[in-house]
Amino acid sequence: ATDPSSIAPSVVTRTPSPLHPSADVLATDPSSIAPSVVTRTPSPLHPADSNGVLLEDALDMAVDDLRALNDETKKKSMSSIRFLFSDIDGTLVHYPDEQEGVNGNNMEKDEASRNTIIRLPPSSTGLQGIISSRTLALCRDLRQKYGVKVVLVSGARTSTLLTRLAFLPKADAYASEGGGRIFYPVDLNSMEGDGYNGFVVHPVKYDGASDDDGDGQKNNDLTPFGLREDMTWRTKMEETDAAGKDGYRGMDNEIRGISDDKKEAVVPVPEREGKLWEFAQTLLDRGFVIDSKGYSACFRVNRKHQTNGRITNEDFDSLSKMDLPIGLASSTNLGCVDFYPEDSGKKNW
Repeated sequence: ATDPSSIAPSVVTRTPSPLHPSADVLATDPSSIAPSVVTRTPSPLHPADSNGVLLEDALDMAVDDLRALNDETKKKSMSSIRFLFSDIDGTLVHYPDEQEGVNGNNMEKDEASRNTIIRLPPSSTGLQGIISSRTLALCRDLRQKYGVKVVLVSGARTSTLLTRLAFLPKADAYASEGGGRIFYPVDLNSMEGDGYNGFVVHPVKYDGASDDDGDGQKNNDLTPFGLREDMTWRTKMEETDAAGKDGYRGMDNEIRGISDDKKEAVVPVPEREGKLWEFAQTLLDRGFVIDSKGYSACFRVNRKHQTNGRITNEDFDSLSKMDLPIGLASSTNLGCVDFYPEDSGKKNW
């Protein structure tokens, strides 16, 4: 569901299907349950609703239920939800084949629904997604009205995430590289923000947001903020049995606001120590082209990049099935294969 609150009162159960052989799930990404039939476990809002219904119908009924409740009851129904972990691409940000309604000025407004479609900056691979103002407003309401902590988790390289933060919902934490790096927003008007000279995010204004909250206070969704990395987690990722420290060198220049004359150089993959990069070197030796640009604790192998004639489709397909060194894991993301320390990865969130 685009709006997680629309399914919060019920438990979504998947009937086994070829794509989903088993398992119950409470999903924020509709693509994870779309191929299956949804059965709702009885709840206070649905005391006897146990018949299988199509996903679209189930969500429509849930939305109608919530709209009928007053704000206080909604808050109570959401009180058991403390955290929302959401993917970005394909969940909050979409990539339609034809981006109708999106012009060259980054925004196109639907006057009837007051919903603005916002175009994000292209990623390093050229992909350009869109996000709606309704998505931004829903995430804002989760945090401000219901007190839900929102965490955005992306497989994108950290440099890509930085360029997109101004267009994404403001969250309580951001994870890049599939969870390899974790960042928290810094209130520039707080003690923590005093003297801060690092990367600053300037949120883009959207329909439903304003410069103040009605009481003359500046809306925190539009207030610029900084970023602070979770150094406890980073220390774990920097262990030699994980990604090692070398992948981080030269990757913090923008985040820390380092001047050009003091910027640290990026360490080439063959010179990086750590189990992740030692494994990357074995793939390079076999003829694979790997994508490590902008990554500190992860690297990607893209099928489209294997143009040197040494790697066949069968070779590429074997990547997702191969036995990895102990301590490493992999997953398929956007048609590519990502490799990272096993404690990282979106499946662990």
